[in-house]
Amino acid sequence: MTDQAAIDPWELPPLRFWQPRMLWRYLLILPFKLLIVAPIVLATTFGYIYLLPFKLRIAHRIHSLTFICWRLFLGIKLEVEDRRADPTKMAKIAVFNHASYIDGFIVGSIIYKFRTIAASWAFHAPLYGAWLKASNSIPLYRDKKNRNIAAQIHEDTSDYTITLTPEGTMTNGKGIIKFRTGAFIGKTAVQPIVFQYQNAKFNNCWIKSTSPMWKHLLMTISQTRNPVRVCLLPTYVPSEEELADPKLFAENVRRTISKASGLPLIDATYKD
Repeated sequence: MTDQAAIDPWELPPLRFWQPRMLWRYLLILPFKLLIVAPIVLATTFGYIYLLPFKLRIAHRIHSLTFICWRLFLGIKLEVEDRRADPTKMAKIAVFNHASYIDGFIVGSIIYKFRTIAASWAFHAPLYGAWLKASNSIPLYRDKKNRNIAAQIHEDTSDYTITLTPEGTMTNGKGIIKFRTGAFIGKTAVQPIVFQYQNAKFNNCWIKSTSPMWKHLLMTISQTRNPVRVCLLPTYVPSEEELADPKLFAENVRRTISKASGLPLIDATYKD
């Protein structure tokens, strides 16, 4: 793959909320999701949040049930391909391309014990923010407070996998922008994961500047299904050269994800 500077990673067409083909979905699917599925999601999520700090065995079953309910609510049809040499082992750090706010619910469906790096505003979101706090996830700020995040990642001694998006922001899913190096300075192997949203009739990718999140969310849960392909690539063990150069390490992992997904590399960063 080569860099494709001509691609704008934040360009999306206007969201057409009111359109004829969506009417029956708003009348049938949306009420079903909000009136029947949503209360079940709330009950399982609150149960999971309450039990998580106690690390009880039942928490594992509640975890599985919680994310099954979230996938039903969001209409996620998950297809997982596991290319790891040992499917029972997960690297301490998992990185993935970031194209949608529902990425976290997919991560929770494939990794049981995990903490995540999430935007600081997400910690104040209803329900989702409570779950982030209960799981000891790490807030990401757009200022100097981020200086200790790399240390938190690499000094973590728990048996939890830390998941993060080295792109640092959501894109339109048309390519892979440059990676930040925080996940790659600890001189440890990482688990690359590829997310590909495959709904031909609705774009699950969301950019804040293109449409209100509530409109996109209502359209997301109104779909009959939102197919998502997830590929867990082989654990990436850095070479001696990469250990000495985090930027090279990050770039090579980015190219690995690009090659596996077929998405081009884009010469842009989250600051653009």
